[in-house]
Amino acid sequence: MKRLFCYFLIFNSFYLFGQEQKEVLIFDECNVSVNRTLMKDINNENRNGFGFGLYKSFRSQKALNIKFGFEFNRVSFLKHNLFEGHLQSSRNVSYKGNCISTPIGIRVSFGKNVKFFIETGAYADIFLSTTTEGTSYILQPDSSYFGYKEITFNKSTKLSNSYGIFIGIGTRIPISKFEFILKPEYKFALKASESDYEEIYFRYLKFAIGIKLKNN
Repeated sequence: MKRLFCYFLIFNSFYLFGQEQKEVLIFDECNVSVNRTLMKDINNENRNGFGFGLYKSFRSQKALNIKFGFEFNRVSFLKHNLFEGHLQSSRNVSYKGNCISTPIGIRVSFGKNVKFFIETGAYADIFLSTTTEGTSYILQPDSSYFGYKEITFNKSTKLSNSYGIFIGIGTRIPISKFEFILKPEYKFALKASESDYEEIYFRYLKFAIGIKLKNN
């Protein structure tokens, strides 16, 4: 909650600065989101995350406009089995990745009062930190008996940066000097985020709500 509160304070400060100085705003749109990975297969389970972002639109009152921004996204998933070498493997490994995303794309809007839109473009994910939590099983071939040592872990894991494409649909509802925005968006990684033992293609859905300043 503290992060979200600070986030909206930043947005409001940009708005007040723009009103007083009568200059172009640095950002004119913000949102918060619930993120859900779409990576389920025989070895992976989807998990929830969250995000928030600041954006700037050019020609925002036209049917076609350009949009870029900065986002913070938490993406999570569960891996049932992770092979880490001949003597070690892990089970039920929970991944939680924190990244800065830099989307840039186009938005096409339809309608006069309440507007509907489609947007698409490209993004880069810069991973700040990632934690993994699970149970490791280490083979003990030199012990007096042949067995496994079980270790529970919660540690930091390094992931390389990635990039991909996104597509979203939504609606813009006018409220006084603002527009209220509802938007689901799908992010599809084209480049894998690499760790010591695997390559991960983060693909996830964002359900976002936000506000946008009306630019005349």
